[in-house]
Amino acid sequence: MNAESYLIGGTRQIASDTSLQTNGAATGQTKTYVVAATSNITVDNDPNAALQAPEIILASTDVIDLKPASVIRAVGTVTGASNGDLNFVTDFGFLPANNNGNFGTPNGAPGSVVRVSNGATVGFNRSNAPLTPISGNAGYGNLTIESGAQVASDNGILIEGYQTATLITGAQLRAFSIEAAGGLVSLGNVPGTAGLTFSGQTFQALSATHDLTLISLTSIDLWGVPNETINIGSANLVKLVLDAGQISNRVNASDLTLTAGNITLQATNFYNMPRGSTVGSLILNAPLSTDGTSGQITIGGGTKYLDGFDAVSLTAARQIVSQGTGALPVSGSLTMITPQLTAADNSDQQITVAGAFALERPSAAATDVAALESFNAGLFVTAASVSIGSSIIMPSGVFTAEARTGDVALTSGAAIDVSGVAKQFFDQYRYAPGGQVNLTADLGRHLRPEYID
Repeated sequence: MNAESYLIGGTRQIASDTSLQTNGAATGQTKTYVVAATSNITVDNDPNAALQAPEIILASTDVIDLKPASVIRAVGTVTGASNGDLNFVTDFGFLPANNNGNFGTPNGAPGSVVRVSNGATVGFNRSNAPLTPISGNAGYGNLTIESGAQVASDNGILIEGYQTATLITGAQLRAFSIEAAGGLVSLGNVPGTAGLTFSGQTFQALSATHDLTLISLTSIDLWGVPNETINIGSANLVKLVLDAGQISNRVNASDLTLTAGNITLQATNFYNMPRGSTVGSLILNAPLSTDGTSGQITIGGGTKYLDGFDAVSLTAARQIVSQGTGALPVSGSLTMITPQLTAADNSDQQITVAGAFALERPSAAATDVAALESFNAGLFVTAASVSIGSSIIMPSGVFTAEARTGDVALTSGAAIDVSGVAKQFFDQYRYAPGGQVNLTADLGRHLRPEYID
């Protein structure tokens, strides 16, 4: 095979929306639109007959199955600019060539995809495709990567099943960047196979992975061991994104620590169905790297339920950042251990904690952390009690803390700074006014307000 990119199971067209313009210049992003034309792809080769090319894309309206000895490798160079994210559609009728020169609205299509590429990392989009099979299919997107299957790239791997995606322990994924999406993601000491299963063994095999994005339509389930601590991940994993409406404890009385250089919590899809556990701890740990680029936890957009833990800790050696519009409901207590809690411009985050909320300063932390601008940003914390012992830096932002039954306490090391800022535009300065700090104890007391600027 001599081409740089092979699409197996469908056809594609590359286009951009030329109606999007700025000062007469088209600004529509180039995207790849894919129409899958088969309902079943099975890869059943072996290392002596590996499926390899600079880029290989498998697209199905339903089933993709990588058998135990199968091998898919990205080998060679992908030249030129990226053709954008993969957008799965039912037809190409919306494109200008087929729509009287106008760029119409695409109809999203269900299915499954495997992309193994040495080209630029891209995402995928099914444009709210219905959760029903295409006529004649049994399902609407079922991916299975069996134990022993090998998928490898020097750059990126994308695996997704719109209905279910199953990664069986023993499957081997090797790439700089991996994006895995399905109906359910399971991490830790998983009994058997539960959706995209990233067991301890699977995580250990990700030694070459720099970025890992896990996307679940429902929950990311964490499986521990009663009365034991399970450690998942490592600081060598520089970027970990957990994208799910719910992160659930599946084993009562278990303690789990999830480590990566930078961790993002976000929720593209809404989901809230408690799994039944009530006791256990979760630590998200983002340690500092030698180059200073790690040590950040980002609380991103969407509603992200932390379910079944009576104690959750977010430990970030550099900072914890609120970004986008969303909510973080926590079933137990929440402790943030970081030198700085801040918020990005135009962010709006509601953190609701059933138990106590505490912000603490670590004994050893990064120095000279650059403050974000927090124009039009709001960060709202509601908990049984609130204790602040580290820095909240939100220039021109709004910070609100409410204790429902206990005190709002500012302890040694606390600082809340929402002061105004000056911003330079060429040779001119414009000034944003100071923000607001609102501290409310419904039944308790306010302690030490002198730490507020």
